[in-house]
Amino acid sequence: MFGAEVEVLRPFPGVVEFKVAPGVWYQIFETEDHQPAGAVVRFLVDDIAATQAMWADAGIDTGDAIQVPSVVTYSEFSDPDGNAFGLYELP
Repeated sequence: MFGAEVEVLRPFPGVVEFKVAPGVWYQIFETEDHQPAGAVVRFLVDDIAATQAMWADAGIDTGDAIQVPSVVTYSEFSDPDGNAFGLYELP
């Protein structure tokens, strides 16, 4: 789909990520819950706790941070229109 040269990661079962451009990853995953928007926009951050605190000061609830040891720390949330977003930090 993205060509033979694309970097592919499988960070944990049910998730596949494709590096499609510098700093840009396309992720597909299995889910038990139906996702109404069908897409999630995620932001890579250097320090998820600091970013969550900064966004909380601006009135944005980014949800709880979930850590997958040695893989990723992430959170997911929605805006008032139901669009899905997330933050993630790599080790």
